[in-house]
Amino acid sequence: MNDQRFRQLAGWTAFISMFFAWGTIVVSLTAVGFNLDTFYASVNQNAAGMLPILAQNPSLAWWPSIFDLFGFYLLLIPLALYLWRQFQPEYGQWSTLFSVCGLGYVFFGAMGAAVLAVVFSSQAAAYAVADSTEQVVITAVFAGFGEAIQRGVWGILDPLLGGVWWLGMGWLLQRQQRALGWLTIVLGAVNLIGGVSAAARMDAIAGICLNLYFVLAPLWAGWLGLILLRAKPTPASV
Repeated sequence: MNDQRFRQLAGWTAFISMFFAWGTIVVSLTAVGFNLDTFYASVNQNAAGMLPILAQNPSLAWWPSIFDLFGFYLLLIPLALYLWRQFQPEYGQWSTLFSVCGLGYVFFGAMGAAVLAVVFSSQAAAYAVADSTEQVVITAVFAGFGEAIQRGVWGILDPLLGGVWWLGMGWLLQRQQRALGWLTIVLGAVNLIGGVSAAARMDAIAGICLNLYFVLAPLWAGWLGLILLRAKPTPASV
């Protein structure tokens, strides 16, 4: 009974995360006044370009990171634990290795989102009332934090950890859920390629992989969440 309830929890949180994740794009566009050039620049780790626009309404700078925090990270914790428990009896340390990488992806990514929520909103508010000299300093702080989180954590570390998690779990999942397993493998490969490309400063390839990740990761979470919610209460069901 406890396993069944936890499966339901993992299914619901994974399914709900899909809406928060895709909602991140909507609130991000709202925050930059639906300026597509600024939006795509921020996606490709050019945070400083957002600052003058965010300063017009600093409260909006808070919400993209909060949606990101829940959509791509925190709401996936039950799912990561469920998958580890589900595959650990048969696959032992392989399941543990993949799950540790998955939890690392979740925790480091969530930390980055929480930091940016505070930094971006506070610096946007400061920029709005600063003189031109102070704005230069604020822009440097804003860009520094953005570069560290967006390129370092979200661009390199998280894709590598998440890539191993999704590739590994895809290998295990495709034996029971073939289509979902292959989607998971593709998601893992996209992340690994993106992380390696970002580390090698191949920004064009990393940007393409990041855009694919924004689409595939929520789709994967929602799909797997539905499977768990509809699964029969048997120990062997994924």
